[in-house]
Amino acid sequence: MGEKKKMFSVVRFVTKRCSSFQQQSGIRALSSIKNQNLSYYPFSPTEQWLQTQNLDKMREDFERDGVLVVENIIDTKNVPLYADLYSKMLSGTVDTSAHRHDLGSYIDKPKNESEHVCQIMWPSLYFNSAEGPLHSRVLALAKALMGPDMAIDFDHLIFKAPHADNAFPWHQDEGYWRLGMKGLVFPDLRATSVWVALDDADTTNGCMWMIPGSHKLGYFEHKKVKEGHHTVEVIGIDHLLDQKKAYPVKAGSAVLNTGRTLHFTGGNTSSRERKAYIVNCRPQQMIEFERDHGFDHAKDGINAFKSTQQK
Repeated sequence: MGEKKKMFSVVRFVTKRCSSFQQQSGIRALSSIKNQNLSYYPFSPTEQWLQTQNLDKMREDFERDGVLVVENIIDTKNVPLYADLYSKMLSGTVDTSAHRHDLGSYIDKPKNESEHVCQIMWPSLYFNSAEGPLHSRVLALAKALMGPDMAIDFDHLIFKAPHADNAFPWHQDEGYWRLGMKGLVFPDLRATSVWVALDDADTTNGCMWMIPGSHKLGYFEHKKVKEGHHTVEVIGIDHLLDQKKAYPVKAGSAVLNTGRTLHFTGGNTSSRERKAYIVNCRPQQMIEFERDHGFDHAKDGINAFKSTQQK
């Protein structure tokens, strides 16, 4: 353990000197944020909520399938508060431009919205997220399922507008780690993405699809969907697609996956919106490992992130 701590300390010292431009860009991006103060309805304390969950069965299901559905991770009364804030971010009433980009910019078709697939990184920077049920319950659940050293790495929003042909490719989250982080391999691969629906999500508006058990098949090769774009897709899983399963959920409920669970979302062919709020967790030491290598998932702003990807 002493050697690992020494290694992390050396990397932290070296990379600190190499990221001054990114830090300066981040200061400018973060200084423009105007924090929103949500007035949450009363909700059960996190530990009390956690006691209502069948954690033994959850662990068993998650270890077996690499997928888990958790109902009502946000209380019914508080779902509209998150959804309303989300809509304000989409409309620009809450200015998230420093962290906003088009995740579907690779799609070659006329745009019927400002983006094909709007993604907003680090929405928690824009409101009092620590005071609400979402982040505290996600973190408690991640610790209960994967270990007490789990922590929140980052969060983001992914929006699919009505009548949008914007399916998101099959992938493992690890594909983004490897391609987006220039081949960085984590010593500890424990991770979970907690995908929370803020609208009822089904197969017509872009719910999650998974291949249960695929997290046990190892890492599959990925490629960029188009050169110069962030989005990746997995290669060589055609023989597994007959095992795919849809995971429709009600607003306020969540679908969890591991870093190696194969998943995708279909296009929104309905007349309804599909607002998803995703919180990603991994061990605290691995978060420090990421940051020491200059990766903060665009916390310093999209422009600062793009500058690191071009180096």
